[in-house]
Amino acid sequence: MPTSRKRHSITETDDVSDVLDRVRLATGGRLDLPELVKLGGEAKLRQLEEATADDERRRELRRQFGEQTLSGEGIDLDALLYVRDHGWTSD
Repeated sequence: MPTSRKRHSITETDDVSDVLDRVRLATGGRLDLPELVKLGGEAKLRQLEEATADDERRRELRRQFGEQTLSGEGIDLDALLYVRDHGWTSD
């Protein structure tokens, strides 16, 4: 049927087939691919948002550490110099 929308083709490789078979079993054989694509897309977007939030959190922690290191506030300078000279090993 002619359409102006994108079309997609999915090959049921072993891992895809395993998931789809479980869905078919749980739904009595009914498989709604558009719904599965939407659910999977939403799950992927949540993963990406979490990764972005984690990157931002780490960036902020690095910034705070840099500020503390420059100001010396809240930093044990002797411990910092020891780690620089000896690494992260315990005695």
